[in-house]
Amino acid sequence: MSDFEKGFKTLFQNMELGAYLQSADGSMVDVNHAALTMLGMTREEFLASCGTQPRWRLTGESGDDLSPDQHPATIALRSAEEVRDFVVAIHQEGKPAPIWLNLNAMPVPDRGGAPDAVMVTLRDISQLRRLEQAAAATTAEREREHKQLQLQHVQKLESLGVLAGGIAHDFNNILTSIMGNTELALMQLTPGAPACENLQRVERASHRAAALLKQMLFYLGKGPFSSEPIDLNLLLEEMAEMLQAAISKKATLRLESSRPLGLFSADPVQMRQVVMNLVLNASESLRNEVGKIKISTSQKHYQQEELAEFRGSEELAPGSYIRLSVSDTGYGMDKETRARFFERLFPDTGRGLGMAAVMGVVRGLRGGVRLQSDVGKGSTFTLLFPVDEDVPTAAPTTKPDGEPMGMGPVLLVDDEEEVCQLVGAMLERLGYEVITARDGHSALGLYLQRDDYAFVMLDLTMPVMDGEETYEQLRGIDPTVKVIITSGYSEKEVARRFEGKGVKGVLQKPFDMDALRKVIG
Repeated sequence: MSDFEKGFKTLFQNMELGAYLQSADGSMVDVNHAALTMLGMTREEFLASCGTQPRWRLTGESGDDLSPDQHPATIALRSAEEVRDFVVAIHQEGKPAPIWLNLNAMPVPDRGGAPDAVMVTLRDISQLRRLEQAAAATTAEREREHKQLQLQHVQKLESLGVLAGGIAHDFNNILTSIMGNTELALMQLTPGAPACENLQRVERASHRAAALLKQMLFYLGKGPFSSEPIDLNLLLEEMAEMLQAAISKKATLRLESSRPLGLFSADPVQMRQVVMNLVLNASESLRNEVGKIKISTSQKHYQQEELAEFRGSEELAPGSYIRLSVSDTGYGMDKETRARFFERLFPDTGRGLGMAAVMGVVRGLRGGVRLQSDVGKGSTFTLLFPVDEDVPTAAPTTKPDGEPMGMGPVLLVDDEEEVCQLVGAMLERLGYEVITARDGHSALGLYLQRDDYAFVMLDLTMPVMDGEETYEQLRGIDPTVKVIITSGYSEKEVARRFEGKGVKGVLQKPFDMDALRKVIG
């Protein structure tokens, strides 16, 4: 044996990596001590094993058994190229857990350069695999727990939605009474009477309460938003008193409206909440110090390059936009804060929609948002809403002086006494004779007593016999009966339930005289 061969054998036997030599015919030529220790075998047992299929079962990473042709040693001999990082698992007889190995197979050429043997090195990665499996199991458990928490959250929201729906029904009945009686009282007073201003404030407050309730139901998935022409100047003027009351006492609020201003289609509840959220954010930025908040509106035709600095759902198209700007003299923001400001739940004030939701509303309206702010220089939020040229200018609503608009008896069915009294008074003011029933059974009996009813106003939610069942019974008595459904739930939701069933109309509580006229007319 030459000195080179002796040196190679010494190096081979003392390697930290496990290693063995295998001939081209598959027989084992030599194995080092590290490999024997790793495999838990004696030298004789290893050398007596049958080539590429010794006394163990070999599987790949996928868990499938490897045939002799798939062994890295065979692949290296066949290709005459080194095979690196081949992971296998050795399942030995009597051993409960496999040994995971990383194999490298390097062809050993003969004197002519052709491979007639292969040296395979082994690195035990069993501990690493166990750690990976434990981590994967932990991750899977965390995912399972996360999904369980999500399910519990959804169930809580569903329960909250059911609760909110019931509260909304009762609350809408109360608001109907407040709004309706206030409106009737205003009609009976001489214009300019001292009590008029107080009643008008009650009327405005009740409308805001109804809008807030509508928003709550929307976020609980109990009612969709509507879309109507928005006069931004008018909306801001109606909110001015409420905004001033909501901000810091040390803040001065100024409104600068530009006229004329076009209209755009949006939900007024959403728009009020967007404005409120921006103004509250401006107030909080003052940090309870003396400061100014300015709200301004304008309309401008924007070019493409001017729109580049606005964030939206997609690239904004050039055109005419309504601009809403809210600026403050507060502390301002650094670059990092500006970058995060529109993230979900940031800033976490616990009030309003959150700026991420404001961005969602603006995107839904095909608009854009721009934030300009520096530390010590305050902040300015500019929102753009595309002018809808197809939206007609909303004509001012005129309230008739109570002239009769109809004649004949009306059957009013509602289990709430106050609602019956109020709606009855509203109908009488419109010229109708009102006959009331407090439940479905009574309504059926009263309907059978005469055949000249102009229409029936039927509440959807009642004890014993609900509005839907009562309606079906009325249709059985008179297929031509005209019925207006009233409900404290979403108008669109109720309309879907009665779609194709021939109802005259749906009236969502709370409602005023104008809404009542429209549904009757």
